[in-house]
Amino acid sequence: MNCPWADWRPTRFFFCETPLCSWIQEPFNSVSNVFYLVAAVFIWLRWRSTHPKLAKRLVLNLSLIALGSFFLHASKTFAGEVADMAGMFFLIATILVWNLTRYKGRTLRGETYWFLCLGLIPSTALLFSALNGNLIFLGLMGCVGVTEWIQLQNPKKTRYFWGVCAAASFLVGLPFWWFEAGQPWCSPDTHGFTGHVVWHFLTTVSVVLMAEYYSQFGFLSD
Repeated sequence: MNCPWADWRPTRFFFCETPLCSWIQEPFNSVSNVFYLVAAVFIWLRWRSTHPKLAKRLVLNLSLIALGSFFLHASKTFAGEVADMAGMFFLIATILVWNLTRYKGRTLRGETYWFLCLGLIPSTALLFSALNGNLIFLGLMGCVGVTEWIQLQNPKKTRYFWGVCAAASFLVGLPFWWFEAGQPWCSPDTHGFTGHVVWHFLTTVSVVLMAEYYSQFGFLSD
């Protein structure tokens, strides 16, 4: 029997849900991406009037993450792997651009080009090399940490509560993603609860908390 995605290059990622011979190979991991879309709607309704730049960019980011992750879990292909990681790379690109803006004290010239370059460069590297997308992602998150540390030198007062909460939600979710396969909750044939679903939920919460954190900066209310 020739399954729908059998002729595509397979992903290098493993998830705790046995793939089905169907157009949606991992039903639960695929459907759980609805968390990102719900968060996109929430952010749009909450900040579209007061912080339109924040709302538009994060809605775009969350939509890309939801679509890329759905494609990955539905198809279990390398193309889906690249699409999934690209969504996360562009979210990090958004954070880096915003942090550079905070550092400069004004909107960056060619902000859109910075966003595109910071998202496209790691995505292209992943597409045309044998690099591990997860390691690229963690490296870029380290860059986010560095840019946040630099902000501590800024005399302007920043409220870090929501930022710390966002980081905590991400860090709690990280082991569910990274070490999922060897955990007791891994029951591959149930097509129900998986650690990766928890990762989807906690990273969704992290993005919403991040939106709350960045809403304190005036340049996102233009």
